Amino acid sequence: MLKPAQPSFVAFGGILGDPLILEFVKRERFVPKTSVEYTVRIPEPANHLVHIDLGVAKAEEGGVILRMPVWTPGSYLVREFSRHVMNVTARRVGGDPVEVEKIRKNAWLVKTKPGKRVEISYTVYANELTVRTSHVDADHAFLHPAATFLYVEGREAEAMTVRIEAPEGWESATSLPLVGEDTFKAANLDELMDSPFEIGTHQVLSFTAAGVPHRIALHGTGNFDLEELLGDTATICNAAAEMFPGDHPCRSYTFIYHVLEGAGGGLEHLDSSVCGFSVRAFKPERSYVRALSLISHEYFHLWNIKRIRPRELGPFDYDRENPTRLLWVSEGFTSYYQYRILRAAGLMPVPDYLDETAGMIRAYLEIPGRAVDPVAEASFDAWIKLYRPNENTRNSTISYYLKGALIGMLLDLAIRDATEGEKSLDDVMVKLWKLFGQRPAEGFTEEELRSILAETAGRDLGAEIDSWVHTTDELPFAGYFAKLGLEIVPRDPGDPGAWLGITTKEQNGRTLVREVLTGTPAAAAGLSAGDELIALDDWRIGNLLELLGERAPDDVAALVISRRGRLRRLTVTLGEAPVTDVVLRPVDGAGEREARLFEGWAGAPLQVADEHPRPAPKDLRPRPI
Repeated sequence: MLKPAQPSFVAFGGILGDPLILEFVKRERFVPKTSVEYTVRIPEPANHLVHIDLGVAKAEEGGVILRMPVWTPGSYLVREFSRHVMNVTARRVGGDPVEVEKIRKNAWLVKTKPGKRVEISYTVYANELTVRTSHVDADHAFLHPAATFLYVEGREAEAMTVRIEAPEGWESATSLPLVGEDTFKAANLDELMDSPFEIGTHQVLSFTAAGVPHRIALHGTGNFDLEELLGDTATICNAAAEMFPGDHPCRSYTFIYHVLEGAGGGLEHLDSSVCGFSVRAFKPERSYVRALSLISHEYFHLWNIKRIRPRELGPFDYDRENPTRLLWVSEGFTSYYQYRILRAAGLMPVPDYLDETAGMIRAYLEIPGRAVDPVAEASFDAWIKLYRPNENTRNSTISYYLKGALIGMLLDLAIRDATEGEKSLDDVMVKLWKLFGQRPAEGFTEEELRSILAETAGRDLGAEIDSWVHTTDELPFAGYFAKLGLEIVPRDPGDPGAWLGITTKEQNGRTLVREVLTGTPAAAAGLSAGDELIALDDWRIGNLLELLGERAPDDVAALVISRRGRLRRLTVTLGEAPVTDVVLRPVDGAGEREARLFEGWAGAPLQVADEHPRPAPKDLRPRPI
C-alpha cells in the first residue's frame, strides 16, 4: 500500500514553480508577445455568454481564416461547436471595420490586408454543463477550448496567449503556465485545445505526487470528506506514476472537479482532467470507490492516449472525424487499469475488486451486440455509434470501454500464465511508454502492439487478438480465471423466473419499453421501444417484476400495450432469464501455482478472495427483465 502524499490546503497560481517568477509577472504585468492573443471577458455570466477578442498580427495574403473545431480530443463525436458562435466582427488597429464572411459551417474569412494586425471579436453561448462542452452561469465558468476558441488557419504551430477578464472575486485554474497577470500561454494550438479553464470561486487544493505539483479546482459541494478526497487523489497519482519509469510526463497537473446535481463523466487532457460527480456520489463507501475509479481512469490517460496514442490520433484534424480501431486499447485498457491502480494504492479491497470485475462480465453478457460488432469496428465507429446511442444500440454494437477492459484483463492473465507470473500487461504498457509515449509525435499501430505483446509473453498472442478483437467470438473468461484459482458462478443460483427481454423506464407514472433485446420473447411477440405497458393477463402493470415473478418460463401471457395512443393486444411466450449476474470465487483445492498467480495479479492471497464483498451501490444502468 502506498503512503498518501501529505496534502495542503494552499492555493497556488498558474506557474507551479518559482514563487519569485510568479511575483515578478504579477508585479510587472509582463506578457510575452505572441502573434495570436485571446482576451476572454465574462461581464454578465448569468446570461451564459462569453465575449472573446482575438488579436492576430501580420495577416497573410488573402486575409485571415478563422476556424472552430467540430470535435474535442477524447470525445469522439462531431459536436458542431460553431453553432454557439455569434457576432463575428473585425477591425483594424485604428478602428476601421474589416469585412467578415462565413465561408463554411465552422470557418470565417476576415478580409484584411496582408502584414497588418487585425482585431476580431465574437461571442459564444455557453450553457451546456458536461465535461466536453462549455458552461457559464452566475456561479462559475467552465471553458472547454474546442467549444470556445476560434483558431487562425496557418498559425496552429505558433504560441498563443489567453488573458482572462473574470468577474470580480473569480479566479482561473488551468494547466497552462501563467505568464502575466491573469494571462496564460499555450505553446501551440494542440496545447490550447487540451487545456480547459475553470473560472470562479472554486476551492483550490494542492499536493505533490511523484515529485510534481498537483492541484484540484473543486466547484460545487457534496457528501465528501474534503481531506479524505484530497489524500486519496494524491495516493492514486502516486500509484499510477510508480508504474512508469523515468520522469513524470508533465511539470504540473490540474484536476477540475465539478460536484453538482446531474454532473457526471470525465475527460482527459494533456496535463489536466475534468471529472463530474453528483452531490451524493461519495457515500456509501462502495460509491466513493466508484468515484475514485473515475479519477484513476482520467489520470491514467496522462500516459495512455495523451502520450501513448494510436497513430491515427495525432496530429489532430479538428475539422472532421479522426477514426481509429485501437480505442479498445486507449480507453479499454484504461478502464481495466482504473481499478488496478486503486488496488495498488490500497483503496479497493480484493473482494470489491473481484466484484467489480464480475460486474463488467455481467454487463458484457447483457449486450446482444457483442455477437454483432467486433470491438475494433466498434472503435472505428465510435463517431457514429457510441456517442449517438438509441434503442437499438445494445443490439447492434459493443462498448470498446467495456470489452476493451475485459480484453486487457485477459491479455494480462495470458502473459502472467505464459511467464509464470514474471511479466504482465504492466510490462507492455511500460514498453509502449518507452517506445512511443516519450516521442508523442509517433503513435503506435496494432502490429507494433502485437510485437510488444509477443515479446513480453514469450509467445505469439496473435490468435488471441484476432479472435477477441476482430471477431465476435465469446471471450474465454472461465479458462483464464481458472489459472488464478477462480471460477465464475451465478450470484443467485435460485429460480430465475419468467423473462421478457426488455428494459423499461418510468415516465409520468407510465411504464415504457426502453429497449427490446434481439432474440428474446419480447422481440418475438413484436414489442417495440416506446410502447407503454398497460396490463399482463388482465392485471394492470404496476410492478412488472412482481407480475413476471408469478409466472414461469414457457407460460403464454396476454400483454396489453399502448402504441402511439392506440391499444394493442400481444401474445408472448415468456422465456427464462439468462444467467448474467455472476461472482468470482476461489475453486476448491486450487494449487500452489494458481495461488501464486492470483497473488501477483490481485496483490493479496487467494484466501482473501472468499471474503464477502460489501453491498454494491445502486446500478443505474437499465437491466433486462
